[in-house]
Amino acid sequence: MARIRSILKPHKEGTNVTYSEARSVFRQLNLKTPPTGPFVEDQLFKQVQAMNEKQEKKVIKTRSRLSRVIPEMVGHTIAIYNGRQFVAVHISEKMLGQKLGELASRSEPQRLGSTPAKSTSKTR
Repeated sequence: MARIRSILKPHKEGTNVTYSEARSVFRQLNLKTPPTGPFVEDQLFKQVQAMNEKQEKKVIKTRSRLSRVIPEMVGHTIAIYNGRQFVAVHISEKMLGQKLGELASRSEPQRLGSTPAKSTSKTR
């Protein structure tokens, strides 16, 4: 029981607890980790909330491609950085749950096939 107490509330700062030790303690106490929900970068979430409170529509620039689309973002335009530039994406209800990186492609599709013909207008 002392080991369980030391894992849940370590008496010293910097006491290392391995992941497997913590997992076994949680199993013994029948504790489950709390649901975390979708990841949204804090700065992006604060900007969306502030715009919802003021009821204004501006373009929000972000580099967080891992953030997920949440219901508060619906109706806003978010500019997502794709490595070279910011791509403006208008968020709709169909996009809920997707990552922002999925909405802004990183590269343009390659054009295969004929290339523009070079002019061969030489006079002899």
